Amino acid sequence: MRRFLREQAANSDSAETINDGYPVPVRRKAEETSGASPLMHKPPIISFARRHTGRILRFAGIGVTGVIINTSMLYVLSRWAGLPLVAASAVAVELAAISNYLLNDTWTFATQSPSLRRFAKFNTAALAGLVLNVVIVWLLTRLGLYFMVADLNGIAAAFTVNYAFSVRWVWAREA
Repeated sequence: MRRFLREQAANSDSAETINDGYPVPVRRKAEETSGASPLMHKPPIISFARRHTGRILRFAGIGVTGVIINTSMLYVLSRWAGLPLVAASAVAVELAAISNYLLNDTWTFATQSPSLRRFAKFNTAALAGLVLNVVIVWLLTRLGLYFMVADLNGIAAAFTVNYAFSVRWVWAREA
């Protein structure tokens, strides 16, 4: 079937693409220059994902440690230290953000030394993710979704925003 489609495309300049999505002119140029069909190459999205999978997994793993730090510090500060819940939550969130920043700075993005400027940017990105998470949880629960499912959606959205901000803004030169 592919051979038939390839032959049809080769015989027709009006055909824009073959079933794999590669434009005919791109296919012909690739076959002329390399002697191979683009079908032998992976689509760009797959190569992008493979190049960045390690960094994304490190970022996510550090996020998990942040959740553990946040949760445990919230419990310690509110139950053992007797701080009001709002104050304990704010301190716990900031302690997790500090930990996440330092781990991401040294492990995920492998910079030479931490910087106050990057930390401020990271805190801003984390705040943007937090706001998005809260809005999504509020909206989805108002629409009738179970709050834990809504929270998972909020976490996924916040993770995506945090990672995008981190790569494109916080550690843009290092990434």
